[in-house]
Amino acid sequence: MNLDFFTITALADEFRLELMGGRVQQITQITPLSYGLEIYAHRQRRALFLSANPQSPRVHLQSVKARRGEGNQTPLFQLFRKYLKGSLLMSVEQPPYERLLLLHFSGREGDTTLLVELLGNRGNLLLLDDGKRILALARPTSRRAERKGRALLPGHPYELPPAQNKLDPLKLNRESLRSLIRGARPDKELAQTLTTHLAGLSPLIAHEIVFRAYGNAGPKSGRKHLVRADEGRKTKDEPVGENSSFVFRPSSLSVTQVDDFDALLRVIQQMYRRISEHRWEPHLVLNEAGNAKFFAPFSLDHISEEMSLRAEKASGMSAAVEAHFLTRLDAADDGYAAARQSVQKRIKKAEARLKHRLTKLDGDAAGLKDPELYRQKGEAILAYSAHIRPRQTELQAEWLDASIALDPALSPPENAQRYFARYKKAKRAAKIIPQQQNAVALKLTFLKQLSLDLELAENRPEIDAAAAALQEAGLDSRRGKRAKKVTAPASSRKFTSPDGFTARVGRNALDNHRLTFRRAKPNDVWLHARGQPGAHVVISASPGKPPRSTLLWAAGLAAYFSKGRGGNQVEVSYTLKKHVRAIKGAPPGMATLRQEKTVRVSPLKPDE
Repeated sequence: MNLDFFTITALADEFRLELMGGRVQQITQITPLSYGLEIYAHRQRRALFLSANPQSPRVHLQSVKARRGEGNQTPLFQLFRKYLKGSLLMSVEQPPYERLLLLHFSGREGDTTLLVELLGNRGNLLLLDDGKRILALARPTSRRAERKGRALLPGHPYELPPAQNKLDPLKLNRESLRSLIRGARPDKELAQTLTTHLAGLSPLIAHEIVFRAYGNAGPKSGRKHLVRADEGRKTKDEPVGENSSFVFRPSSLSVTQVDDFDALLRVIQQMYRRISEHRWEPHLVLNEAGNAKFFAPFSLDHISEEMSLRAEKASGMSAAVEAHFLTRLDAADDGYAAARQSVQKRIKKAEARLKHRLTKLDGDAAGLKDPELYRQKGEAILAYSAHIRPRQTELQAEWLDASIALDPALSPPENAQRYFARYKKAKRAAKIIPQQQNAVALKLTFLKQLSLDLELAENRPEIDAAAAALQEAGLDSRRGKRAKKVTAPASSRKFTSPDGFTARVGRNALDNHRLTFRRAKPNDVWLHARGQPGAHVVISASPGKPPRSTLLWAAGLAAYFSKGRGGNQVEVSYTLKKHVRAIKGAPPGMATLRQEKTVRVSPLKPDE
């Protein structure tokens, strides 16, 4: 979902309130197309995220500090540091009805403007001097675009995007609105007509305007339609899936069905007056899993509850935008995407090798499941040796149901010794193969934990720790690479319950091991998501036995820092730490427990 004019306007108001007069303290290149600015304003540090990623150009405040990614420094980043570091944000400007933001800075090198173009797949970031000349930009224009007259290149003067020649909604009157609608094609939907002719209007907001003006009024057939929120294209009778970007509407109003122009005009003007009144109520629309599917600077009343979507008020416009893009896990704006993918690929290769090994062991175990039969066959050959003819290939003993195969090139005693040798080998295998199967299964479980560690890694050292653990466990297929020494993080995650008890949460497999078997005390409460990879959670027994409310709270943390974090309910095991034992010979972090009890809880985000 792209940022529309109304969302950008709400963001601009938020930036003026939160960032105006602030000083740029740090600049981070996350990827060649996305950057983070740390701005100190109103006695607090704020993280501003900017992206020219064509799939999701955006700008918003972040709840976490930007992380430096991989790759060489871009010219834009180098000039950001030269002109913006230490500068003050003087003003935030948005041209009328444009999806552009201009952040004006003043610093040692003079006045500069950071311009954010939020134009869908043409999104861009540009740094301009005080004469509106382009110093650097994230995405220079192609030769084709240059021939069309709008060249975005370093050293060129900046030109605004061509005007769209649309109507100013605040200058509409009843007659001009009626003329606009009556002049549209009869088969055209009203929302689509408004989007085409009114400045600053996206399909999502157009449908909201139509709904607020007419409610469910529409075709008598009541046919259900779906509209793609960011493109305005209609698809009939199409299901809404987990990653769908469709808005459900119980009806579709065509231009020929509109007769009350006053109601429509009133809603349009009310919507656009929010701009001058700075009246915003950011909302999210969530699916059943709690993922943010849509956002808007006001409530979206036309979203139907029939499609298992629900509205929720957000703490701010940036918070709503960030929540939406966090659920998408946009790797293009993840500075550590390349590092994660490299390690994840090695984990997948190790997993494939272990699964192949386990399949082979299962086959060997099936072929050696009855060692005693080989001994009985050897004894039968010796018992019947006087009756075996030269070059005989098969023997049938009365007390055995199975026939006995003979090698015609061997004597009866030699055939018997061959079966006794198989008996001894099968007896040894009956002990060794289950041990090998168990060892392989433990390694597969360890790889699942490593994969989760990689997913939850918050910085580059934690990603490197997962890679090093893979090497140290002897599961990395890369040859000639010396295993790095695995170092645990400086400290586990630490949280305080509403009752005042301290809970620590392991950051990865090695930290789980250290937390449980080195730091935790015998009477501390130990928790872990049952039957799936996850962090070890330890509640300190000091100042006493934690109450039930703290136990459920900590179980929520264990559920969140586990593979089941995306579900509604997760089963969590708990016991005292003294009942937890490390598995001998297993990779770090793997344990068995006694006197286990379980609870079912919803995953609890740390900030909740």
